[in-house]
Amino acid sequence: MAKRIQSPTSINMYKRCPRKYYLHYILKRRVTPNIHLYRGSIVHAAINFFENREIKNITDFDYPVLREELICIFNDEWTRNEKNIRALNISPQEIRSYYNESVEMLENFLLHFIKEHTRPPPVKKRELKLFSSPEYCVMGIIDLVKENKETIEIIDYKTSKTPVINDEYLLQLALYALLYEENFKKRPSKVGINFLKFKDGLKLIDVDDKLINLAKREAKMIQVNTLSGDPSNYPCICGGWCERDFQ
Repeated sequence: MAKRIQSPTSINMYKRCPRKYYLHYILKRRVTPNIHLYRGSIVHAAINFFENREIKNITDFDYPVLREELICIFNDEWTRNEKNIRALNISPQEIRSYYNESVEMLENFLLHFIKEHTRPPPVKKRELKLFSSPEYCVMGIIDLVKENKETIEIIDYKTSKTPVINDEYLLQLALYALLYEENFKKRPSKVGINFLKFKDGLKLIDVDDKLINLAKREAKMIQVNTLSGDPSNYPCICGGWCERDFQ
């Protein structure tokens, strides 16, 4: 069987439970919809649309107007998904709670956005889709790349409830750093996550040989472990929870 193009999501899914990987990426079972998937997609879409407007000459006094514009974009995205959200088995009160929490995340994003743009802003690349060399066979979509004269930062947006770069996030960031280095022939300075739920949620780490080697090692590992289509080679290690995640 030929190599499969892997993503940070697929690699981390395999590490959590090989059977879950098998169900999703080999059998192509559909993931059961949930509020976290919808909310994350909506918030990401609103931020990406807002950032693509290339707003310039921003000051702190622009916050009320920019907030209104950003929330308007978010409301459009939420309305577009509202029918699917209401079809979930959760109460209207829970839906309202997730809505309000999402607005708070966007307000935190906007505060950071304005602070960054009150000085000469970096060159930004958004929703950057990159492919590695055939040796690693990895693909990733990077939320944001910020390039200054002296630094290159790769940032991913998360709606997580805890602002900690855990092992899964670390591997995701390592793979992004590898992808950037392979495509642009230069190594990013830092990679990190903007945990939108928190006002000080931007967490950055340095890119070094150890991080790049982590990405290379895990990318090669999954290529070896996913050559087979035999379900017996994908044992369940999650206690059967993986079956509940799919329709």
